[in-house]
Amino acid sequence: MRDNLVKSIKERSLTWRPLHYSIVDEIDSILIDEARTPLIISEASGEATDKYAYYSQIVRLLNPCSSKKKVSK
Repeated sequence: MRDNLVKSIKERSLTWRPLHYSIVDEIDSILIDEARTPLIISEASGEATDKYAYYSQIVRLLNPCSSKKKVSK
């Protein structure tokens, strides 16, 4: 991180190591606030809800089968 704060190349440290870590600030924002994203993606659209309401009305109009025979599928 200090290498990013220098004003000239000469001030940079002589050793360059690969990065194996990260610093995460505001972790609560990442874990809590961003956790809502999957819920937004998986939220049902209005169109699907309308279909359920439509078919629910049709089902209410149907009469139960009075026969004791097994209904084949």
